[in-house]
Amino acid sequence: MTAGYPSHRGGRNKGSAADYSNKSVRDRERKTMGNAEEVYRRFVATWKQKSPSGRPGAANEVRQT
Repeated sequence: MTAGYPSHRGGRNKGSAADYSNKSVRDRERKTMGNAEEVYRRFVATWKQKSPSGRPGAANEVRQT
């Protein structure tokens, strides 16, 4: 630091949390997360687990010869 110059604590650029206090940014993030959660809920609701029958593997003790 040079004598007589003001300090630059924290740098000149804002940090990654600087936008958190901005209500419009928080609202936009909340809307995005709500949309992602809805898509995930629909995906899980329509999920159909495949049966391992007919597929070779150690889980159902079928060996290919």
